[in-house]
Amino acid sequence: MTDVRSERLSVGVVVEQLCRQPSGGIGVYAWSLCRALFELESVDLISVSSRHHRLPTPNPAFLPTPHRVTSELMSRHMRVPGWNGATQPAALIHATSFDLPRRDSRPRTVFVHDLLWRRWPEAYSKRGIAWHERALHRALGDGDHLIVPSNAVRRDLLDAGANTVNVTVTGEGSDHLPEPNELSVARENRTYLLSVATSQPRKNLPGLLRAYEQYRSFSTSPLDLIVVGPDGWGPQLPAATIGVKLRGSVSDQELSNLYAHAAAVVFVPFEEGFGLPVVEAWRAGAPIVAAQGVPIAAEHPDAALLIDANSTDSIAEALRVITTDLPSSQKFVERGQLLAHHMTWRQVAQQHVSIWNKLLSR
Repeated sequence: MTDVRSERLSVGVVVEQLCRQPSGGIGVYAWSLCRALFELESVDLISVSSRHHRLPTPNPAFLPTPHRVTSELMSRHMRVPGWNGATQPAALIHATSFDLPRRDSRPRTVFVHDLLWRRWPEAYSKRGIAWHERALHRALGDGDHLIVPSNAVRRDLLDAGANTVNVTVTGEGSDHLPEPNELSVARENRTYLLSVATSQPRKNLPGLLRAYEQYRSFSTSPLDLIVVGPDGWGPQLPAATIGVKLRGSVSDQELSNLYAHAAAVVFVPFEEGFGLPVVEAWRAGAPIVAAQGVPIAAEHPDAALLIDANSTDSIAEALRVITTDLPSSQKFVERGQLLAHHMTWRQVAQQHVSIWNKLLSR
């Protein structure tokens, strides 16, 4: 009798990013990928991290060292205590971020979210840039295959020296948030704009607030702007701007509800590796204003109103159009929902498994 379990792929997935707060878009990827892999009958999943109170699988493997120690050991290419015991059954190792353990005999893949510290060095500390450069060097040298969320990141990796055949674009999913508690209200009755972004220089939140003030100055019935997202490393946003509500971090359920009731979503960073808020807005049926530096939006200009993130006028005018030209907004919504329907984490997980099986069959 065939042992069904022997036909399954055993993979160790490093989810060290989930120990960081906030874990950001990388954390969404790590959590959602593991959840989707766990649901595949073809995979035996071992999710591995430092001591952490919550991981996305019932039987996680915890390393004995605290997160900062684990991350530093990985960064220095040093042995991590407990690593071999935690991952012993795994035939392959996948790193969901640049937290990459020292190489052993097993194939390994790395998900590279972006190389934006090279494009925006002013948005990172010297220590942060050095950490990322070491991590990139290890990924290029030790990664048997690099997986990326967009063609933009693929181009950056090839420029950094990656081999063309060793880089695959998988995209990311849109179905990680819970369903909203209430059904979406009619578009004409939605009363606010929504921004979702961690507060950091690259996200261009001060630019958005300047554009919003301009939008209010020429709009007869301006909508409020709700800004959602954890504190990062600045810049500090003004606490009292007319019409602006700073909500900070919210739960996944609250975020889902906010998307479902937003007149429009505004996501205008200078540059991104993918752009999760775009696909979240598509999934929720909200029209979106997005910067041209957001790869997933730039690849689908018929599903988002694209703007120049460096132009206050461009953002302000887009806010006016997205809130007054309902037929055009509805076209963005319909196209976005169609795209989001096919962007599932199960599909992303299956693409990962296909890459891993090819590596193991060499």
